[in-house]
Amino acid sequence: MPSSVLSIRDLKGNENPLQATHEFSEELNGNHSLSATILPTIVNDQFIKDIDKMWTIIDENDTDYKIVYCKRQGVGSKLSVSIKAIPKFFDDFDTQRIYERYDRHMTAQEFFTIVFGGSGYNFILVDTFYAQDWEGLGDSETRLSAFKRGLERYKAEFRISGNTVYLERQVGRDTQFQYRYRLNASNIVQEIDGAAFYTYARGYGDYEDGGDEDAENNAGLIDEYTSPLADIPGIGKRDAPPVKNGNIKDPDFMREQLKILVDESLKISVSADIHDLRNQGYALAQPEKGDRVFLIDERIGLNEEVRVVDLKTIRNWKGDIIDLKLIFGSEGITKRHQSNLNAAAKQITELLEGRRKLPFSVLPSSKQNAVRNLEAAMTELIFGNGQNGVQGIIAQDKNDPNKMMWLNSAGFMISTDGGATPVVAATADGFVADVITTGTLNADQVAIYGGHEGEYAYISGSTVELRGTYERSWRGETSTHDVRTRLHNGHLRFRNDDLNRSLYLSEYGISTYLDGEGEGQGSSGTIVWWDPTYSPTGANGITINSYGGVVALESDTNRIVLNASQSVNLDSKDAPVFVHPRNNLSSYDQAFGFTTGNDNEDGYLMYGATDDYHVGFRMFYGGDRNLIAVVDGDHVRGGNTWFDVGNIATNRIDKRDGSATVYWNGSSGGTTSGTDPTITLFASGLRANIGSNDIFLATNSGGYVRVTNYAGYNDGNGITYMGIAAAEFVTVSSVYYKKNIEYYTKDAMEMINGTPVRFFHMNEDIEGIDPKRVGLIVQESPVDIVTIKGGDSINLYAMASILWKGSQELSEKINEILNFKTSIQTRVDELERELKSVKLRVEELENAA
Repeated sequence: MPSSVLSIRDLKGNENPLQATHEFSEELNGNHSLSATILPTIVNDQFIKDIDKMWTIIDENDTDYKIVYCKRQGVGSKLSVSIKAIPKFFDDFDTQRIYERYDRHMTAQEFFTIVFGGSGYNFILVDTFYAQDWEGLGDSETRLSAFKRGLERYKAEFRISGNTVYLERQVGRDTQFQYRYRLNASNIVQEIDGAAFYTYARGYGDYEDGGDEDAENNAGLIDEYTSPLADIPGIGKRDAPPVKNGNIKDPDFMREQLKILVDESLKISVSADIHDLRNQGYALAQPEKGDRVFLIDERIGLNEEVRVVDLKTIRNWKGDIIDLKLIFGSEGITKRHQSNLNAAAKQITELLEGRRKLPFSVLPSSKQNAVRNLEAAMTELIFGNGQNGVQGIIAQDKNDPNKMMWLNSAGFMISTDGGATPVVAATADGFVADVITTGTLNADQVAIYGGHEGEYAYISGSTVELRGTYERSWRGETSTHDVRTRLHNGHLRFRNDDLNRSLYLSEYGISTYLDGEGEGQGSSGTIVWWDPTYSPTGANGITINSYGGVVALESDTNRIVLNASQSVNLDSKDAPVFVHPRNNLSSYDQAFGFTTGNDNEDGYLMYGATDDYHVGFRMFYGGDRNLIAVVDGDHVRGGNTWFDVGNIATNRIDKRDGSATVYWNGSSGGTTSGTDPTITLFASGLRANIGSNDIFLATNSGGYVRVTNYAGYNDGNGITYMGIAAAEFVTVSSVYYKKNIEYYTKDAMEMINGTPVRFFHMNEDIEGIDPKRVGLIVQESPVDIVTIKGGDSINLYAMASILWKGSQELSEKINEILNFKTSIQTRVDELERELKSVKLRVEELENAA
């Protein structure tokens, strides 16, 4: 429930309770304000010195008010602050703008969505409102200005609760509250303002924009309204300014605008001080803005229902009401006069029924003269008696005695030949229609009939009926039917009794049933006028409908065109939408079908028989993918579905969900030169995905990646291999990829020395042009370097490994030679030393000798 006291919030968002007597002022569809004088208290002292403009007051209904006026004043040795605040809604809307310009027809929902969008506030349309044409909405105007214009155009009233604005045709309640002088009301004052009082207005509508100046000549819609008050001699005709609005095209809406302009031109208001009697046990009679209540003051002859249009409430800091002043708006003088007209109509009825006498003085002068002439003409009446033999009364024209009328108990006769050939005009059974020559005939008391049972014309009351039989040709068939045409209770019916069919025409439209829907049993169809069903803006349109039949548009020798400035919609409630092109050239069942999945997330464009599709497209979204898939007749992807196209430009090709990989056919066996190019993937480049460094070429177990010429496998008729150019060739050789590892002990040099190197041409080489190649022949090579699969290739990695082994063997031989050389050198050095020693000994001996 709302708090019983106010609170105040500073600019930093700090909120404190507020103790102050305060006044709420609320105008109907107008300004709201909160005024208070804040006095120093223990509670208020926490913030009173800092109160400033733009602080926020929160009232009992949790509505924020922004302080727009602040007055500081000393009271003795203390400080008091007088403030005035307006709802934050008004302040925010007055400082926010709608920069985009809008020029279009809008419903109230569309209009207020634009006004409230991004404002921080919500709105709720409690009632429905007529759509309006807008020109120049927004264009940098404030939200508040647009909001006010919307209230005026849509005839709406508003109330605020928190951050939500409720929009209604009429706020407030219809109550039984009574406010009576000296009981719970005082100072009752009634004011009537006739400064702008009108009884007549003219309106111009339905013309091009900017044509207001010449609207009188260009308007496609001209209407006028005269108030019943104009018949009062003391008031008369008082012209209002004309309504000029080219956007108004509905005559009823124009009449409504004129009536409001005239009937509400006389302003009547009543003000009163209301006494709060809740403490005396009258808890219910508490008014709200817009309430309809009863105000009574016998002193000024006031006793009527009025509406609260201005409410001023003063509450103490606890929230108790201590004063209440209301301003009321009452029914206009037009409605009062209409009440008098109702009373006058009652008196006329009494006159007609003989319960009231019409004073002679109230007759117009011409009627008074007619009465006097009748009185003077009594000498021309011949009253029957025993002497003259006349039975009844004869009225004879004294200027033309041939014109006579007889009246007696048997009836009433007329004659234009002095009574020679009298004609009966009326008897006790009724009037004879044959003698009626002019005037108005009241068919409530008479029936007009001519013809016979099968063909006639009949008028009675509000019914006119014609019946006849005729032969007609309709769409190639000739038949004769019994048809009746009847105008009854405001609608026209055509009835074929032979076929048990009817057609009704009224302002609603044309239908084969009176209610336009088939009266619960289905119908041929209905054309509905003034139908807003399919208009998002509520604009009235035309709808062709059949409750249980087929609605078809057919042209035998020409075309059918659907042309709209906006969308052309094809909707289906529970079944696909079919398109049958060229159905004269093929089976009618072959068609395109548009439909959706049961979850309404997948869309299908299918082709085939309407009950047995062949192929189609599936469009769906989900996760991070929006996809188009080819499906079979059962709406299933994969299987026997193909996509045949000349060129594809795409960013990537992925495998579809549920599949292990993407297959580029699997039927060629590796031959790429056949007559069917669809079995070969053509490309001039293959690149790794962004974010990935490697490309993987996967073969089946034991298979090889082979590079050949254009023929590929060539159906086994000889494969031509081609080269590969690369910066390096590597062979995966990690211990993690191997098992059964052991030393290779064969004599590599023996295999190397035993394998000849040849000079040769490949079969596809051209002698004399292509140079000879150098290499080994598989049949002359050791089995250790020949590929196991196929047996026609050299394993370069094995060859390199055997060469590596041969290098090791040579290295070992070289080391042995080097070691032998070292030992020989050592022995030579020893011998040289020994020889040197011998030479020295010989020299010594020679010297001694």
